[in-house]
This record gives sequence, structure tokens and C-alpha cells, in this order.
Amino acid sequence: MAKKKDVVLADSVKDPETGKLIHFSEEEKRDLLFCERQMKVGFMQIAIALKTIRDRRLYLLRECDSMRAYVEEYVQFSYRHAHRLMHLADTFGDAKTDLLESFSQDTLLAIAQNPAVASDLNGADVVDGEVRLPDGEVLPLEEFTARIRREIQKSAEKKEEKLQRRIDTIAAEVKTKNEALAHYERLVADGNEREKRLEETIESLSVRKDLDAHILAYITHKKDAVRLIADCTPAALELLGRVDGIPRDLVDAELAGQVSFFLAAVEAAVTRIRESFRPFFWIPGETERPDDVVPR
Repeated sequence: MAKKKDVVLADSVKDPETGKLIHFSEEEKRDLLFCERQMKVGFMQIAIALKTIRDRRLYLLRECDSMRAYVEEYVQFSYRHAHRLMHLADTFGDAKTDLLESFSQDTLLAIAQNPAVASDLNGADVVDGEVRLPDGEVLPLEEFTARIRREIQKSAEKKEEKLQRRIDTIAAEVKTKNEALAHYERLVADGNEREKRLEETIESLSVRKDLDAHILAYITHKKDAVRLIADCTPAALELLGRVDGIPRDLVDAELAGQVSFFLAAVEAAVTRIRESFRPFFWIPGETERPDDVVPR
């Protein structure tokens, strides 16, 4: 039984996506074999060969249903690396191969992220050791490659600065949240201490025979209400802080809609509580203001 790598190139192959029969010419068979030979040379030849096989679906001639399957079976490196090479071929399809091979793969991948520099590289021509740019500028090859590297270095430094600013911002946010957490912990501790004192007071009052039972019930219920507010305050602030901490680069239409619904629900609940407690915020003898929600 023949190994898969020894598969004889067929004249016709069934399309794994549509089920239709695809007919390949002798020229296309030769092109596949040529591309496979090219993959034994420089990395840009490999990139161009992989792109050709992918774009023209020549991998079907090797009985592979996809480019990934072809790479895994016939190429000596991972599909991830093959994908990077095909990205180079897509970006620098118009560039001179000898010019491209003046740079490493990593440098070319960095250039691919800079459209202006990539455009210069694609439009440049090399004649007698000189590089002629699309705008008519002529530079020695070494000077041109050095300039490209400097521009890529500047871009890398800007990205590093941006990343560092992001790290500093996150660090500041974490510090603020830690300080807020410490504050909440102090509030809880103070609340626990007040509750303890209140319980001791209630216990001492409960043994008094001259105390009205209604007063004792009132004190007990007030203790529960104070405890409820003490528990809810840090919990509510912590939840709001978590929502505020959602990275903004994750926000899309769906998430924005969820945040909008959340804020509307919170605002509705706050308004309901504010209106319910408003009579107790008013101070006789002073002008009532609609936004006066905290006793002065």
C-alpha cells in the first residue's frame, strides 16, 4: 500500500466542500511539484509556494481536504508557522524576493504591521545594489534596509510605550481598588463593632421589666436595618466597581446593550429608594431641593 506522501497526482479530484469534480491540468500538476521543490529553498520562496498552493487549492491534488491538512502531512513545520509565511506572501506579493531576503522573518512580520513601510518595500526596485523607491528616491541597499529597521524599531518602541501606559493604568486601578477594599473592610469592622455594642444594649434592656416590648422590638428592627445598610454598601460598591473595571476593548454592541440595561435597572432602583425615603431627608425651615438626598 502506498504511503500518503507517495500519492499519484490524479487528473480529477472531488471537491470536499461542494462535492463537485475538479479537473486539474498537467500544468497545474507541474506547478504543485515546482512549489513543493521551492519549499526546500529560502523562506520567501516557501511563503510564495504555500500561498500558491492555498490560493489555487492545489492541495486537493494530494488528497487533502484543506490547506491545514496539507501542511500537517507534507510540510516540515507547524501550520501556525505556515500561516505566518503565507501572511508574508500576501503582504509582500509585489516585492522583490532578493530585497525581502535582506530581512529576517520576524522583521518582515513587523513591517507587515506598518502599511506605510510595507508599501515602500512592495514598490521598491533593486538595480546594481541600489534601491529605487516609488517616489523616485534612490538609496544604497544597505542604507535602505537600515532605514527600514530604524522605522520598525521606532514602531516597536511606540507599542512598548503604549503597553507600558496600559500596565501603569491597570496598576493604578488595582491600587485604587485595593485601597477601596481596605476602606470597605474597615467599614465592615466598624459595623460589626457597632452591632456588637447594640446587641449588648438590647440584651441588657431585655431583662428590664419596666421596658415597653414595643420599644425593644423597635430597637431590634432598627439594628437589623442598620446591619442591612452596612452589608449592602460595600457589596453594591464592589459590584459597580467590577462593572466599571470591564476592559473597554471588549465592548461591542451586545456588551454595550447589557451595560445600558444594567445602568437603567440600577438607576430605577436608586430612584425608587430615593423617592421612598425623600420625606425623611427634608429638614423643616429649609428650602427643599429635588436633589437633596443627604441630610445637611
